Formats: sequence, structure tokens, C-alpha cells
Amino acid sequence: MVTAKPKINETEHRIATALGMRESAERQRDKAERGLRAVQADNARYRAAVESVLALHKPETRTAFGADGYEEGEYEACTECWDEWPCPTVSAITDALGGGDDAE
Repeated sequence: MVTAKPKINETEHRIATALGMRESAERQRDKAERGLRAVQADNARYRAAVESVLALHKPETRTAFGADGYEEGEYEACTECWDEWPCPTVSAITDALGGGDDAE
């Protein structure tokens, strides 16, 4: 014997639909919150990586003695790679992050 599904009235149908929509919205909110937390964790790791690199690359005043065709005098150079300041590493980071002189 086949049993028929019980019929629901219009009010019951609206309530069931609203509850389903609420549950769906809650699932979407939970998924968005998990995604946001993951992005925040990634952001913290990326920031730490950039700060670690910038901590190595600092300006230092050096003195040139005019040997091998170089001009005599003081100049700023990177403590890590010895390139003229700002070094290519610091320039690449500051350019990618929108420039600025706050890397010094």
C-alpha cells in the first residue's frame, strides 16, 4: 500500500520555506566567516614575511675612497646586499605595496 504525503497548507509552506532560507543564510554566513578568518591568517603570515625581509635590508652610511673609478664620499647602502639605497629588494617591496619612504 502506498501512503500519500500529507498535504500542508499555505502557512505551513511559507514557514518551511522561511526556515529553509534562514538555515541557508546561516550556512552562507558561517562559510563567509571561515573564509574571512583564513584570509586574515594569510595576511598575518604575508606581513610577517615582508617585515622579516625588510628587517634585513636597512640603510647604512658607507664611505667610498675613490678607488676603481668610484667617486670619493659617503653614500647610503643596504646592510644586506650592499647595493645603493634603496636596494632592489626594498624598492620592489615598497613599489608592490604602493610606494612610500616608510621602509627606511
